[in-house]
Amino acid sequence: MDRLTPGQLTLQHRTRCIQWNARGLSKANLEEFRQYITVVKPDIALLSETHWKPSFNAKFKSYHVLKKDRLNRPVVGVAVLVHKNLRFSPLILPNSDSMETISVTIMSSSNTPTDFISLYVPKGDCEVADIDFFFN
Repeated sequence: MDRLTPGQLTLQHRTRCIQWNARGLSKANLEEFRQYITVVKPDIALLSETHWKPSFNAKFKSYHVLKKDRLNRPVVGVAVLVHKNLRFSPLILPNSDSMETISVTIMSSSNTPTDFISLYVPKGDCEVADIDFFFN
């Protein structure tokens, strides 16, 4: 995982971020998604339901991949793709039994950090307090 490094490009005033419920990024779906991001060109992609196993390492030509897999739930897994031109650092959040989370901090051109947090609730049964925790 990359850390904030001087000399890399940073966020400009406009940032393109997408959220994608993948419902499984197997080989066929992964290729379709690669084509999609080639056209859309997001700076950041927040993915849910990747269904990736810990041994699987997805590669994207223009993106760093941060992922979190969960062995005890087969239809989950979250990931963040960060364009290689951006300065970023993983943002470590506490674990939760009711939701999947993954996040990064991106540095703007003025060195202002912006956090991108993807929260996914697989069963739709998390407590409001769990979500409030991430935004307070």
